[in-house]
Amino acid sequence: MKDLFITHCFSTPIANTKFSFNCSYLAHLAYRLKELNPTGRNISNRSGWQSLNLELFDKELKSFELELTKTINVYWKNACNGKNILTLDNMWFNINPTSSYNVLHLHPNCKVSGAYYVQVPKDSGRIVFEHPVSSFEYDWTDKDFISESPITCSLWAYEPEENLCMFFPSWIKHGVETNKSNRDRISISFNYS
Repeated sequence: MKDLFITHCFSTPIANTKFSFNCSYLAHLAYRLKELNPTGRNISNRSGWQSLNLELFDKELKSFELELTKTINVYWKNACNGKNILTLDNMWFNINPTSSYNVLHLHPNCKVSGAYYVQVPKDSGRIVFEHPVSSFEYDWTDKDFISESPITCSLWAYEPEENLCMFFPSWIKHGVETNKSNRDRISISFNYS
């Protein structure tokens, strides 16, 4: 048999890393901002709360942004073959109480987006990514494969945990499953260009 060379074309680099920020403090800050602006904004969140864009007035938020920017640029260069330095466009808090979720969506006009998990009760909802090829489900079904993998399924989910930070190309559709716990799930979302 001749050598078989395999290239994974059009892959989607989804990355994660652990940080060690003070999640209790950040959760307190999210609730304080919600008290100041109870309506927040509603883009992809259903029955939850999203803050307006965060100003980096807070020392912990500023430290988070500096560490995040360094990490995002390593990802951008190594995983995406990016050549320019990316900078933060915006970031915001999400508070997802029981029964809330985020619909599938993407972040236009950005390069890299992501989420940092501040408070993650058990069963509070996984982040889900939709396969980027719209024709994927026409011919490939679960019964065709030995096991499920990011290559062989139409949706792929990751279980978040406190202090985990995930980032991905802004063009991939993603959402958050329903929070089935009796506690709030809190995250910080962000965009880079």
